[in-house]
Amino acid sequence: MLKSSLVIKSAGAAIEISSQNKKDIVKLKKSTFLKRYIPDGQIVTDMVMDQKKVDCRLVLHGGSEKLKLNYPQADYYTKKYNEKDIVSLAEYLLERARQERGIFCVHGSACVVNDQAIIFWGGASGMGKTSLSHDLGRKQWAKWYGDEKILIDLRRKTVCGRVATAYIKNGQKNIYQSIIGNFSPSIPIAFFVYPFLFKNSNDRLTWVRWPKEKFYWHLFEELNRKIRATSRRLFNNQEPIMPIDTIELARRRNVLIRGLIKTIPCYYTVGNSHLICGKIKSLIK
Repeated sequence: MLKSSLVIKSAGAAIEISSQNKKDIVKLKKSTFLKRYIPDGQIVTDMVMDQKKVDCRLVLHGGSEKLKLNYPQADYYTKKYNEKDIVSLAEYLLERARQERGIFCVHGSACVVNDQAIIFWGGASGMGKTSLSHDLGRKQWAKWYGDEKILIDLRRKTVCGRVATAYIKNGQKNIYQSIIGNFSPSIPIAFFVYPFLFKNSNDRLTWVRWPKEKFYWHLFEELNRKIRATSRRLFNNQEPIMPIDTIELARRRNVLIRGLIKTIPCYYTVGNSHLICGKIKSLIK
């Protein structure tokens, strides 16, 4: 029996997801979570593609819960359709395929000012990455680019992909919002910002340029996290996933990060949105 399948592309990388159960594929086509979770994720075909045209495959099976992972293929077994598991597995495999192209996913938010990208990043939630991008993007001289996942091309030192949706806090509620805008597929990175936003702080701003070694240390850690599955789990978070990293990829990451930090700075900042946005404007010529 032929499997029903679809292909998803992200920054040039492609994954085929297939299942004997056509309902699985129909549900994935309609998935809003897929659009919110896979940066620039696009369903490009319903046909089974030639092996040379896809980087990896995810095959969905019925049966007892388990995962067989041997990149470039993963076999996922479950008795019940689980959208979160399927989409997160697809993004996990795509991260390996993207990294082989020199493209990496950063947990953060980004804006574009004078055709240059500013990346707000940091591993913890609640630092103010989304709020700062939202506030900065509302300025006439800036545009909000993306949230949650930003793709960077370390070879070219550019941003090249995004998740174009975000949840914005409005009082006690989170409001879902689309990030509108047409952007070049490759935008030069101006700098990174590691922020701690305090909305009710006074007029004091802390703005410090990190030493290159500190920036290198934290960025290497960030770009290792996704491919090494440090926080990925399946089956209602009961089963961790094995890493799909290789020593060759890790060495390449190391070299590419070293190249990036030679010319791209990272700033640590503490303050309110008005002061941080003003500082960014003063630095972008």
